[in-house]
Amino acid sequence: MPLKRKTGSMNSSAWLAKLAWVQSHSPYTLKAIERFPHTPEISLSVRFHIDLKMVPVIEALSKKVTLQVFPCHQDTTDEDGWNYLAKHTTAELVSLWSPSDCHTFLQGQKSFLCDLGGEMIEWALGSDQPIQAALEGTTSGIRVLERALKKTDPRFPIVDWNNARLKREIHNEKMVGFSIWQTFSEITRLSLHGKRVTVLGFGPVGRGIARMARALGAQVIVYDTDKQSTLTASFEGFSCPDREAALALADILVTATGSKNVLTLSDLETLPSGCFLVNAGHSEDEIASEIRNHPHRTPVLNHIEALKLKNSRQIYLLARGRLLNLAAGFGDTINAFDITSAQLLDALSFTLECPGKLANGIHQIQDAFFQLDS
Repeated sequence: MPLKRKTGSMNSSAWLAKLAWVQSHSPYTLKAIERFPHTPEISLSVRFHIDLKMVPVIEALSKKVTLQVFPCHQDTTDEDGWNYLAKHTTAELVSLWSPSDCHTFLQGQKSFLCDLGGEMIEWALGSDQPIQAALEGTTSGIRVLERALKKTDPRFPIVDWNNARLKREIHNEKMVGFSIWQTFSEITRLSLHGKRVTVLGFGPVGRGIARMARALGAQVIVYDTDKQSTLTASFEGFSCPDREAALALADILVTATGSKNVLTLSDLETLPSGCFLVNAGHSEDEIASEIRNHPHRTPVLNHIEALKLKNSRQIYLLARGRLLNLAAGFGDTINAFDITSAQLLDALSFTLECPGKLANGIHQIQDAFFQLDS
C-alpha cells in the first residue's frame, strides 16, 4: 500500500540542520545533479535505503524524472527523511516493495528501474513490463539476476555499477568495513582489541571488513568458498582454516558474501558462547531466518538480542541480522557517500541512454562514466 502523505508539522529544525550539513559536504553529488538530464517523460522506479544521505539524491531525481520510490527495508528507512520526501517532492512513495504498484506506475514506453538487491529487476524479467533498461548496485543483486537469467531470456539491458572502480574501491572495500566496526562499537560499547573476528566472504566488502578489523586490534580469520579468494587472504596474512574451525574460533562473526543462508541454525552449535553475529551483506537473508526469528530471543541493549541455546549458551544477534551499518548506524561518512551517490546519478544517467546501444543482459559499467573533473 502507498504510504499516506503526512500533513503535520515540518521536520524538526535539528533534522533539517543535519540535511543541510549533508548537502554542504556533497560537492560531487551536487555536480552530478546539475548534469543529470531533465527528462520528465521517463518513468523511473527505484529501491533505495532511505537514510539521511539519500534524501537529497531522491529529491533531486524527483525534479528530473517521474519517480516512484520503494525502500529496501523499513529498518534502513529514516522516518524523518521519508516524511520530508512526502512533503517536498512529487515522487510516489510506496512503503513496501509492491509488484502491483510498480506495474501500475510503469505503463509508458519510457520505463526504467534502479534497484539495490535485484528483487525489482528480477520481477520485471519475469513479467511483461515494458522496461527499457535497469541499474543494479549490489553484489547480492547481481547474483540474484545471474540466477534469474539462467531461467529466462534477458528482456532489457541491465547495468551493473556495483563493479565500477570507485564504487568497489571506496564504498565496498573501504567504507563498509569502516562503518560496520564503528557501528559495532557504538552499540556494544566494545572495541575489537584482542577479539577473534571471523569474516565469511573475501570479496571487496569482506576484504575491507577484515583489513579494518585487523587495524583495530582484532585477530582476523577468513573463510571463503572460492579457493583463489582464500589464497589471496592468506597472502595478506589472514588465518584461513576450514569452515568449522573458522566458526569455532569466532568471538565476532561477520557475513559478507552476497549469498543466502551463509549462516544456518545448526552453525550456532559450533560458535562459541557469547559470539556476536554481524551481517554486512545487503540482505539479512545471509543469516538464515531460523536464526533471525529464533524463538528464544531476549533484548539486551538497543539493536542487540541474546539467543538462548542449549547448555546455558547464548549468541548475540545484532540488528536482527540486517545490514548493521545502516540498520543500527549512519552508514558511510558523508564525504565518502558523496562519491557513491554521484556515481549512482551518473550511472543512472548512463542507463537512461543505453536502450538501443546495449544488448539485453548484464553489463559492467566502464570506469570512465564518473566525471571527477566536471
